[in-house]
Amino acid sequence: MKKTLALVLAITMLFVLFAACNKSTSGTAESNPPTSAPDKTQAPATSNPSETTAPVQTDAPTQPTQPVSSGPYKFPIDENGFATEPYEYELPLTTSDETFSFWTVVWTPQYLPEDGYAAMDYPKGFKEYTGVNIEYLVIPSDGLRESFSTLLAADDLPDLMASATYYYTGGTPKQAVEDGYFLNIWEYKDYAPNYFYQVLYADPMDKVTKDVVFYEKELVVSFQALLQQAFIACNYMARGDWLEELGLSNDEILTWDDLYNMMTLFKTQIEGCTYPWPMFSSMDSAGNYAFTAYDTLPALNPYGVQPFIVVDGEVRMAQMNEADKAQLQKFNEFYAAGLIDPNWTAYSNNTSFTAKTTGGEVGYVYMSPGEITDYENTSIDPDATWVPIHKPLVTKGQTIHCGGAVAHWTYGSTAISAKCENLELAVTWCDWRYSPFGAEYSSWGPEGLIWEYDENGNRMATEWALSAPNGLGYAWLCMLYGCNSLAEHCLEDGLRKYAYPGGERILNVHYYWNDYSYDGAYQFPQGARLDTDESEIVTKLATDIGTYIAENYPLFLNGEKSFDEWDSYIEGLYNLKVQTVLDNYQTAYDRYMEING
Repeated sequence: MKKTLALVLAITMLFVLFAACNKSTSGTAESNPPTSAPDKTQAPATSNPSETTAPVQTDAPTQPTQPVSSGPYKFPIDENGFATEPYEYELPLTTSDETFSFWTVVWTPQYLPEDGYAAMDYPKGFKEYTGVNIEYLVIPSDGLRESFSTLLAADDLPDLMASATYYYTGGTPKQAVEDGYFLNIWEYKDYAPNYFYQVLYADPMDKVTKDVVFYEKELVVSFQALLQQAFIACNYMARGDWLEELGLSNDEILTWDDLYNMMTLFKTQIEGCTYPWPMFSSMDSAGNYAFTAYDTLPALNPYGVQPFIVVDGEVRMAQMNEADKAQLQKFNEFYAAGLIDPNWTAYSNNTSFTAKTTGGEVGYVYMSPGEITDYENTSIDPDATWVPIHKPLVTKGQTIHCGGAVAHWTYGSTAISAKCENLELAVTWCDWRYSPFGAEYSSWGPEGLIWEYDENGNRMATEWALSAPNGLGYAWLCMLYGCNSLAEHCLEDGLRKYAYPGGERILNVHYYWNDYSYDGAYQFPQGARLDTDESEIVTKLATDIGTYIAENYPLFLNGEKSFDEWDSYIEGLYNLKVQTVLDNYQTAYDRYMEING
């Protein structure tokens, strides 16, 4: 079931960052969120991707007394053998003319050249720098599941596989390793210094990314896509010009009462704004949750079990507790006042109502910062602006206990076939994408097409890229001419999406959203995973439970069900053996805590 949910989230992520921000990531929040965005990345003098001279290998550790890896690459290690600082490879990685097959996807295949993906300058750069040949097997996004199933049935998996853990149907990712399909990367940590450095040492406060990467203490199933900056990818925005007209500021919208007042003014004072809030059918967006002030995760999943939280050691599933009832009552208050679009159950993402957003009919929309400029430029109102809105709290200064975290991981990943003929080189090639120079090139791509250096030596988008060639926006161009972090592994520099005039304003939205108190006290740990037997038990029950919730839970919001019927609704869940689901997740949580404290 967890693989199914992960697949749903991963596919939905396509709309999150660029066109329909409705799912995102989760992780560990900073205790003191930054109050302003960092400066834009300036090009290192010795790491320009256009240079033909390879970076020099760093052989000597900075701390001579620290243990050094006994493997082929010499770098400082901790007591478990993991690198404690970044490692720069001597290039090329090989002169053996090695070739690996790479099963992957391009989300915008219509923009590929006639000769295919491999003919583009970006993948050519990998060959130029590393010396490794890659045979790309680019699969259409709607054919990934079928393609992977066919390859798995034929026991003919490619050497490298993007997002393979989402599509594996033989059990848990651990089972894929035990059955000899996927490599356990942990066993090759001497060949992956940069990956493990990024996971363990780049941000010591980020424990969630470690939980995502380490399936068990000595089991790492894939190279995960990582983010150099940990921030909230998507959340709610409001019409800034309307707030100004009404004498309000987004800084003043802090509580549910403030939000209610803002929307009421939009509805009554702004011409054409009949229903200010076009809520999603999922109510909230998994990952970067907006509505967590009631200590639950109200992101409706119609396909199976709901998000989990843990309160004083007790595992709870969302959409069935008193906290969920309180959140629903708040939603119902907004709906009864005519503030939520009655057609909300038809909106799966924000592309479902683009015309309303640009037409001035709505004023409170979930989106990614990368969408702001397009919405402002295409609005019928030339003065339209969008500004970020904080998570609404029950009371000012409230501490959020769940759903408020950020981390350095995102959805892309790459698994290595256990039958790859040169596992050491395959692991090294993957790890190069996390090295200082390799990460830089993987994230930004080659100079000259979508970016170039300005007079100050900073990377900036080219005029061609900003012109939205063929209708493809700049953020999507970054995914085509740089790393595809929603599918493959890399260390993505999030600043690349804002390397244009005015981009700093958009970038700062991420940090604005992260300005709240969060302690993670109710957060169900990412590393508390079901084992194979538990997963099979939950999978048999999950579909009926998901369907039941999807058919009944929204009716409380709409008022079609009275809250007097809440106990009957809960009874129906127990009749579907939801307690068995809770028991299995409780076992997984207890097992995790026994190991990790």
